[in-house]
Amino acid sequence: MVTSIHEVIGISPNDPRTTYLNTEFRVAGMSVNEDTAGNPVQLLLIAAACAVCLFRGRKYRSPIVCAYALALIGGYLLFCAYLRWQPWNSRLHLPLFVLWTPVIGWMAHRIASTKLIVAIAAILALASAPALLLSSQKPLLGERSVLAVPRNQQYFAKRPDLYLKYVEAAQRLRDQGCRKIGLMLQGDDWEYPLWVLVTGARPSDIRIEHIEVMNVSQRYQDRTSDDGAAPCAIVHMDSRRPEEIARAAETYRLTWASEPVNLYALQR
Repeated sequence: MVTSIHEVIGISPNDPRTTYLNTEFRVAGMSVNEDTAGNPVQLLLIAAACAVCLFRGRKYRSPIVCAYALALIGGYLLFCAYLRWQPWNSRLHLPLFVLWTPVIGWMAHRIASTKLIVAIAAILALASAPALLLSSQKPLLGERSVLAVPRNQQYFAKRPDLYLKYVEAAQRLRDQGCRKIGLMLQGDDWEYPLWVLVTGARPSDIRIEHIEVMNVSQRYQDRTSDDGAAPCAIVHMDSRRPEEIARAAETYRLTWASEPVNLYALQR
């Protein structure tokens, strides 16, 4: 259907104006991958709740609930209009599905018997079991269970090859005693695990900030700097690794690299 609509309006479903970066539009099948797993049972319940608002008599309607449902539909349409299609859209849909819960609960209370409500709850529980127990990244069962794998390592479930590289890079930064670290990252580099490994679980006086920003947020770069002081180290994520990085009046020299992670230290 989506492809047919694109044909009518004369653009490809993979047009970068409507599809994120270099991805290709596709409809994912059943999945236990947290990026692409869908919510088919929940979607059917949402459709049923909307049908009640539209077609049942006043006895089963609530103007407030129906207005709330319309607001959620509007939110979904805004989501589709503002954001380009992405392979991991199902993750971004999650808040909307959660917000539909009161509507579904109201519908079940008004028109369903207790036995039917219990049956729906059982179906929802069973539908969640594969993704919960057998997730392709963070399962509850098996050798890779979230109960057995250390939390820091779980951040790298999709890219286990980066785990030891990030751990060593973070350890070197801490050993260096650097309190202000600059990040030079590409669009899809993993930033959050680096923060966790460098600063630890507790609040830290280590400051990490983006430098040499080249996208539309560049104009905000100077506003985020606390004191204007130069970072004493730079984390540069790139397969290319020059021996030196010149930045303003400072020069940084490569001190350690393990592709794609490169560490640079300020030359004093």
